Amino acid sequence: MFCVVETENVFLKECMSANQEKRKIYIYGSGMSGQMVYHVLQSLGITIEGFCVDEQYWKPDMNCMGKPVSTFAEVKETAKSRGMTAIIVAFMSTHKKNFKSSEHLKVIEGDFCSLGASPSILEEGRIDREFVDRHIDAFCALYEILADETSRQCLNAYLNQKISGKLGYLDQLYGKEQYFEKGLVPLENVTCIVDCGAYDGDSYQDFCSSYKSHTGKEYQGMAFLLEPDKENFHKLQKRFGGQANIILEKKGAWHKKDTLWFEGDNMTASSISENGAISIEADSVDHIVSQQGKWADVDFIKMDIEGSELYALQGAASVIKACHPILAVCVYHKKDDLLTIPQYIRQLYKDYRLYLRAYTKYSQELVLYAIPHKV
Repeated sequence: MFCVVETENVFLKECMSANQEKRKIYIYGSGMSGQMVYHVLQSLGITIEGFCVDEQYWKPDMNCMGKPVSTFAEVKETAKSRGMTAIIVAFMSTHKKNFKSSEHLKVIEGDFCSLGASPSILEEGRIDREFVDRHIDAFCALYEILADETSRQCLNAYLNQKISGKLGYLDQLYGKEQYFEKGLVPLENVTCIVDCGAYDGDSYQDFCSSYKSHTGKEYQGMAFLLEPDKENFHKLQKRFGGQANIILEKKGAWHKKDTLWFEGDNMTASSISENGAISIEADSVDHIVSQQGKWADVDFIKMDIEGSELYALQGAASVIKACHPILAVCVYHKKDDLLTIPQYIRQLYKDYRLYLRAYTKYSQELVLYAIPHKV
């Protein structure tokens, strides 16, 4: 049965308590992930003293996001001199190798992704117990239409971990074959794939590898690879340019032909904004594939596009209604996606079988599969 038991985020609660007690909080790691943790905690009103790194990575006068970067020894010595315990936010357990909680250092660890790791989530708010309770009927309805027990377990685990920030709910559920899971996705029938959010071609390469593993043959069908970022598209061109069966489109998937503006440091950490400084060209899947005369042949669509999935599905409505392609759609970028995307897909074709699968032990990388009965 649908079962959400968690009520508060313990990861956030511990950070807030540390601030109230005026203990200094340091983020372990100063790379992209550490900076993302900083942005999220700062947006939630958590004051960060600085960052800390392993001694071999530290350099004199090192700073990150305008904050000092220290070694663990320095953090510990500073805390000791102040007679207080410093807090180390260690959001990835695999990183916690060279330090542990002690008299003057306390390591707090949890599911950082439960706080919201994308600009869209930071803007609209995270999934908490109030959100689930407010939409309890819709979540119960989603639970009932999911096609297997693993999907239902994923829904319960994902929501409980998202609410609580406690690691462990997804430990026994997450897999590795993201978008192309063996035993679930019938790749042997695919002759034309549309990859929305192709990045540098890694997901299409994974598809080709999975196809060969499933069928024993090399994939010879059509592929439309959509990637709006200039640098990533250049990598796509170097990797796949000149192959007759691969159409490269320097565009984002959207519900219509348009120019979109983003604000942020890069395309994977940006949000749509009228005041943005980064522009991309966008178009609908319906229009892109029709230009190549392949409109009726599409039988697989993958979408991982940073919160634009619902708009992209609207732009693929004609293809989905007519062809009933297999769909693999990320539903974790925006908190409403887990409800609105399954509902919209079933409006386009009511006989889709819907599955949920998780691909990390953290509360992100959640993929909704829509498998048509014909396959």
